[in-house]
Amino acid sequence: MHFKRDIDIWYYLNKNKNNNDNDNDDNNNNDDQFNSRLYVKTTWKPDPCNKECAEAFDKFENLVNEARRNLPTYRRYNLRKIQRRAIGELRKNNNIIIHGSDKQLGTFVVPRSKYIKQCLKEHMMNTRNYVQLSSDEVKKELTEQKQLFIAAYQDCKEFTDQHIQYFERSIANADSNNSRIPTFYGPWKVHKKKDSTRPVVSSCGSFPEIFSIFIDEMLKRLVQDVLKSYIISSDQLVYQLTKKFPNRLPYGAKLFSIDAVGMYINIQTKHAVKVVEKFMRLYANELKDLHLPQTFIKQCLVIIMTRNIFQFGDTYWKQKDGTAMGTSCAVNYAFLYMGLLEMKELLSDFTMWLLFYGRFIDDGFGIWLTQAPGAGRAWNDFKSRLNQWGRLKWTNTGHVDSLEFLDLTVFINHNNCLEFKTFRKPMNLNIYLPPNSAHPPDVIRSIIFGRVRAYFLHNSSSENFKTECFTLARNLMRCGWEWMSVKYHFTDAYNSLQKQGRYNLLHQAGRNRREKQAEQPNDKILVFRLPYHPRGIQRRQIRLAYQQSGLETIISNRRFICAQLRTVNLRDRVTRTALEDVPRANPSDFLSSNPPT
Repeated sequence: MHFKRDIDIWYYLNKNKNNNDNDNDDNNNNDDQFNSRLYVKTTWKPDPCNKECAEAFDKFENLVNEARRNLPTYRRYNLRKIQRRAIGELRKNNNIIIHGSDKQLGTFVVPRSKYIKQCLKEHMMNTRNYVQLSSDEVKKELTEQKQLFIAAYQDCKEFTDQHIQYFERSIANADSNNSRIPTFYGPWKVHKKKDSTRPVVSSCGSFPEIFSIFIDEMLKRLVQDVLKSYIISSDQLVYQLTKKFPNRLPYGAKLFSIDAVGMYINIQTKHAVKVVEKFMRLYANELKDLHLPQTFIKQCLVIIMTRNIFQFGDTYWKQKDGTAMGTSCAVNYAFLYMGLLEMKELLSDFTMWLLFYGRFIDDGFGIWLTQAPGAGRAWNDFKSRLNQWGRLKWTNTGHVDSLEFLDLTVFINHNNCLEFKTFRKPMNLNIYLPPNSAHPPDVIRSIIFGRVRAYFLHNSSSENFKTECFTLARNLMRCGWEWMSVKYHFTDAYNSLQKQGRYNLLHQAGRNRREKQAEQPNDKILVFRLPYHPRGIQRRQIRLAYQQSGLETIISNRRFICAQLRTVNLRDRVTRTALEDVPRANPSDFLSSNPPT
């Protein structure tokens, strides 16, 4: 039982706290250098705890088992029999593909043959970016890939103890569990009139992902601490604009946005790696305390971007150029690629006209002073420099008074001041969990709090805020909720937000990485993981058993948390990432006998 092991670890660390001041195992989240993403749980088995602690745990276990025996023994379904049967039939049907569509616009269902042909024709048959590998070739490539990663790791002498621990445990786990090959799938772009899919590669559990996660964490420090054009969210953008332009904009100020055309696939690896390397060299003084192994980062980026291997059904492919799909470091890699141009040229050479500029991956937002001398010529130069950076091309809105960016509509009002309101996509289905869904009750509360908070921050006008809240309430009732059952969630959310204040909340959203890290809680926790069931054991029963057993008194220096785990849902039951093997209907069959045209 995981909880018993956690108690044994607590006892071991508590007993040896004089010799081991840093709880460097499963329960320490408080060191400044600790990074949960670079932490791999150890398989070390501690000695059993003492008699007093063991007896308290046995009592806790007996109380939990007694509560479990008192549960109802008859089944009660939240779906009708015909619905359960339909789900089972859909899961068994290998002739159709069911998955979430692109941009979270619901679910798509498409014939298997059409799905395979579309993915092959649109992506893998593009010989500039992909090449097919045979079974023997993919084994050789994967072996060489692993050897290159291991060699780069062994040659690097700049790792901290936490980095070494992460790699040693991750590599050991990959060797013992036989890491998987990344898998390609294509969410359908239902918002497009023409059939189209977005190329996605699921890399979790693969050997390259061990190194991609590490590189992503290193690049994230660069992006968040150095890159001045970095936008992480709509909240941060509203905060930055509100802080910089609290009153009126200068006369002639106009909004603009830019959008990269096929950013990931058009980032040339050789150019991008040189850019990242130059970025780290130019800003070396600002990186001294970030512990970045620069040579290792460069070596791994080359391996990740040039040796991205994945499978699609029974076929194997290698990406030849562009940003490696599905890798964890892809987002921050793309941020940094344009970052050097922005830092060294755009933000410095156009200060007379560029009042504000920020970018979220491939979408940029700015404010341009159109009445300043030479504004037209400077604007053409600005666009030209963007389009001369590698192979990337950018589109723009021109200078406008209103535009949509992320989930915001930003506009200049009649007083020449900036205002914001929530932007809803026309195809947004506005679907929420129904009341008969087998999710913890706190989930709907979190949904309401989260959406109301977003409306509160993203709407300058109180009328727009109220309109969005009313729309959310109507959508919830359309999904089956009664107003009286959700009313108090709206009231609590509004009262809480009013108490904190809009500007204070925006200020929190605008904090940088170091400020957020400094505010992390210092309390240590002990977690009991409880799979949720509507008619199963509840958290209050677990907490009561923890108190009555005496564990709360014994383990007084840890805060006890009962975390509810999500069980299998409808998506898990009917959607598939990997293509299942179907005789005479696999990608290799289409390639050999019925090539896409």
